Amino acid sequence: MKQKVLILFMVVAVFAAGCMNNDKKPVEESRDMRNNVENDRDKPLNVQYNDQTPTGMTQVDYAKWGKMALEETKKKYPESRVSDYQYDTRRIAPDGTITDYFDFTVFQKNKKHLVKVGVMHDDEKLIDMKFEEMG
Repeated sequence: MKQKVLILFMVVAVFAAGCMNNDKKPVEESRDMRNNVENDRDKPLNVQYNDQTPTGMTQVDYAKWGKMALEETKKKYPESRVSDYQYDTRRIAPDGTITDYFDFTVFQKNKKHLVKVGVMHDDEKLIDMKFEEMG
């Protein structure tokens, strides 16, 4: 009987010592995934893995294609006022062809339209140019 009381006393002592431990343990903060935003993000989330934003090296490159897109947009909308382009993004296809996208604002009969122009090219030569009216 003494042995059972001693074991019970030891179990209660260990349990009480564990409960009385007032040391602050590090608490892992919960993360609210709705506000999971990286402050140092270079690219928007909605770009494909092979997109490239303009760097110092590509700025001169995309400027050449932007001027060409501006000229063709003015030809496509001859009775309209066309704003200078806003560079959007670059996509590189698995075959190495590059498509640069430019946004233009076209003012046509007191209405404002957004036109997205995709210029497909290789390093030196124009392959195709597509126009999409956004609204």
